[in-house]
Amino acid sequence: MSARYISVSPLQRAVSHRSAQPTTNCHTIDTPPHRAGSSAPDPGRAALRVVSRPVLPRGTAARAAGRPSLLLSAPQVDGPVAPLPREDVVTPPAPARSPRPTAPRAGAVRRPRRPSVTTLDRRTLAVGVLVSLLASSGLPSLGWAVSRHQPVVAPAAPAPTLAGDVESYLAGRHTRAAVVVRDLVTGQEYRYRPDARFDSASVVKIAIMATVLRQADAEQRRPGAEERRLLRAMVERSDNGAASTLWNRIGRGDGLDAFLAEAGMTRTTAGPRGYWGVSQVTAADQVLLMSHLTQPTPLLSAASRAYAQQLMGAVDPSQDWGVSSGPAAAGAQVQLKNGWLPRGRDGWAVHSVGHVQGGGRDYLVAVLSVRNATQQKGIATVQGVSRIVWRDLAPR
Repeated sequence: MSARYISVSPLQRAVSHRSAQPTTNCHTIDTPPHRAGSSAPDPGRAALRVVSRPVLPRGTAARAAGRPSLLLSAPQVDGPVAPLPREDVVTPPAPARSPRPTAPRAGAVRRPRRPSVTTLDRRTLAVGVLVSLLASSGLPSLGWAVSRHQPVVAPAAPAPTLAGDVESYLAGRHTRAAVVVRDLVTGQEYRYRPDARFDSASVVKIAIMATVLRQADAEQRRPGAEERRLLRAMVERSDNGAASTLWNRIGRGDGLDAFLAEAGMTRTTAGPRGYWGVSQVTAADQVLLMSHLTQPTPLLSAASRAYAQQLMGAVDPSQDWGVSSGPAAAGAQVQLKNGWLPRGRDGWAVHSVGHVQGGGRDYLVAVLSVRNATQQKGIATVQGVSRIVWRDLAPR
């Protein structure tokens, strides 16, 4: 299985707000009144891919994140959404041409010949061997940026069975799922349908919270008492009324879309006509958002990141499921937000997104699923994936 890499452009800075649209409060996102219909068959499975990321030295209070890379592939897309372009083809740089032999003029200084293709190949091979030795020696990474025309051979996966274990588990479930795991210890990322889109349910409240904090940072202030009260209710208890109030205050869909563009979450879109619970999200973008909330980036201040982690680490016990399954029993620290929503003939959408740290592990994870026959079956699927990730990322 091959993977190709391209560099990701820096965060977008200047994003103009479009005109505000009318909104309709959505008060049934996390309190579904009835059981949904039966699940539909899975149209096919996509392979889980491994992306290598550079790892920078990390302190105890703050962990530096490597520059993100993007793997483009043709995703399995939910609903009437145009698919991404075909997998990007990375071409090697054109070989250098050897100069034509000419007789030196009298008194002329002979210039050294340019390296031949063979010499370049040998140097490239030497650099590749050096990089592999550094990666396997446990020394800090050089932190290079992966460019479009420089394919990099990834080191051996530190969790060699994770990809197969997750794919095999989901093959036996009557659901459609997407999983992305970013291992902050090794710098590797594991992806299964990373760009498939799902109705967000309440996981969009993470983005609403981040937008509130970003706007406060831009105004060089801390969130006010009323904002903190609404944020606690929205994140810790998944209160829909608080979410609708904050949704209106940030500028509804326009305000959220402006934040998403600034955060580089290019596959996530705000819900139409004010319905925040049907915003379109992807597992890859959810992990990117969690990276902004847990790792030092220019998007959010250290105080805002710490406050967001505090809220996500204090969810109501009745909602402390999903990606905490496995880590919580081992005493690890977990910050999470879950979402659940009946989707009629598509069954239940059940999602869990979070940050897990402890037991020698430190990772970001997003598990999105739909076409679950019941809410409980969706929760069971998400928790099954979480236990596999926790087990396979154990230190070796």
